[in-house]
Amino acid sequence: MATLQGHQATDNRDRVRLMPRWRQLCWVVIGLGLDWRCAFDWFAGKSPFYSEIVLGRTVLIVLACAGIALLAVCLTPEAKLQHASPIFFVLSFVVYDILSVYWIVHRR
Repeated sequence: MATLQGHQATDNRDRVRLMPRWRQLCWVVIGLGLDWRCAFDWFAGKSPFYSEIVLGRTVLIVLACAGIALLAVCLTPEAKLQHASPIFFVLSFVVYDILSVYWIVHRR
């Protein structure tokens, strides 16, 4: 009986709780919003928010954050691909935080 209970405990510990898809999507959407805001603030409102230059900068910021998030997941043996979405959000938030403080201090 003790080995059976010990075996069940090991099985329960080995199971990985999967993050729901809606939560992963929320992390990505919020991260995309922060990246777009960085690109829009980069030009201090001189370009419309849907302009080609703002969208181009947004794509560059998104690719940088997503690349670093995927690299972090690939280099960490315990991480799963589902962990990339919160890492992407954190990186997007850090970029937004750093750039927004810079823009506030150096207003034109």
